Amino acid sequence: MRASKTPIVKLSIPKALRKAEAYIQNHRLVQCEKILTADPHQPDALYMSGKIAHLAGQNELAVELLNHAIRSNDRNHFYFNDLGLALYSLGQRDAAMQHYQQALALKPGYAAAHNNLAIVFQEYWSQ
Repeated sequence: MRASKTPIVKLSIPKALRKAEAYIQNHRLVQCEKILTADPHQPDALYMSGKIAHLAGQNELAVELLNHAIRSNDRNHFYFNDLGLALYSLGQRDAAMQHYQQALALKPGYAAAHNNLAIVFQEYWSQ
């Protein structure tokens, strides 16, 4: 008797990566929601929810969640950098710069914040 085989769906590498990323984001969001139900001020769950919102293009929600994370823990450079990214996506360059600088005040060697700040400066200089 021959075993039935599940058909293999072939995806391009970029499509497969997008599907994998969506799965990971959805799984993380579910976990964050469970944590926030138990503790609505848990900063890492707020941060991850804000990061996912930003990646999904929901930048107003991302700003709200990331600000809440910062109110719960204002010593995490990742929170400030990602808030800067969400603000930048909303066209708020000055506010984004301030948050990148706050990330650097917390961790001076944080390369992502240096890079993000350089992008904003480059935009100002090229005008």
